[in-house]
Amino acid sequence: MIVAVALVVVVACSSTKTVSSSGATTATAPATTTSTGPVPAEKTVWLCRPGLADDPCASDRTSTAVSLDGIAAAPVKEATANPKIDCFYVYPTVSSEPGPNSDLVIHPEEQGVAVQQASRFSSVCRLFAPMYRQLTLTAILNQSIDRTSAQALAYQDVLTAWQEYLRDFNHGRGVVFIGHSQGSFMLTKLLAEQVDPSATERKLLVSALEMGGNVRVPVGKTVGGDFQHIPTCGSADQTGCLIAYSSFAQTPPAGSLFGRASSSGMQAGTGPVEVVCTNPAALGGGTADLDSFIEPATMPGTLGGLGATILGPANLAGLANLKTPWVEWKGRYQGECVNSGGSNVLMVSPKDGASSLTASPTPGWGLHIVDMNLPLGNLVDDVRSEAAHYSG
Repeated sequence: MIVAVALVVVVACSSTKTVSSSGATTATAPATTTSTGPVPAEKTVWLCRPGLADDPCASDRTSTAVSLDGIAAAPVKEATANPKIDCFYVYPTVSSEPGPNSDLVIHPEEQGVAVQQASRFSSVCRLFAPMYRQLTLTAILNQSIDRTSAQALAYQDVLTAWQEYLRDFNHGRGVVFIGHSQGSFMLTKLLAEQVDPSATERKLLVSALEMGGNVRVPVGKTVGGDFQHIPTCGSADQTGCLIAYSSFAQTPPAGSLFGRASSSGMQAGTGPVEVVCTNPAALGGGTADLDSFIEPATMPGTLGGLGATILGPANLAGLANLKTPWVEWKGRYQGECVNSGGSNVLMVSPKDGASSLTASPTPGWGLHIVDMNLPLGNLVDDVRSEAAHYSG
């Protein structure tokens, strides 16, 4: 399965390459920082964008629903829609390049995670996803990385892409922001600095979906903390709001990377904060069935192994024999936002004899690798409803 690892810190600098519209790879000058900030890429390299050849966000979404006893329903092919809103997607950490930063070449890892996390939203929005020079998996293990300049470089690419999107593609259309892990951290900064303080840009906000990113609000509140004007979503009819969570199968241990206010610190001027949890299957609260979608193509190495460990052999048995790229598990798991052990998390539990899910790579990560897949159908339904209620 194509999966993506997270991080809590983000990114540094390296030399870069770009991919032209014809697909050719060209070298650019090394990325550097100056007294006025990091040097941006000359032009955004788009991983996903309407009209691109080989756009992973426009890949085949045909799915097969599989029951617990392995019985597969007839495949469902989703037609390409003509949506009235856009989605701006920032992918999580996937790069295994040797330097501290990824380059801007589109590799199979970026294509794969875009298929796995973003492509199903193409039924409800036009998808735009920029490449950015993220902190690599290699660099995450290197504690000597200058993370201040690293974060500035990665964010500069995302900011440049957002500004380019607004200038060249938006034309007043509503926007859903979608991010996971490192992508969520990038979007939190972008929303806080560009969208939240601007009435003009807030008017474009259909919703923000930030999974595995520890977005914060004052304790007991729905707005404040990281965003001053963007509240958490209380229903799928609400727009201009935030859906955010980290998923676990059991109480996060002390020192967990996700969901714990203690690991998120205090927001100056607001007092104690907590990490946001909004259940995409029940935005108003409570327990609800998850509509899970998995694209069981294999990514070699550590990342694919982590996802397989979480789901377990019982869930993965026989999927290679399906004749569709996607498998759907509807109601195999249920989710509820709970305050557990000082953390706010989406607690996921099996139903009707489904196998338990196993945290990986450590208990502190919970189900982070498959944060988006477990309620992916619910998330798409939320955006579909929000788009119908968005008035601009």
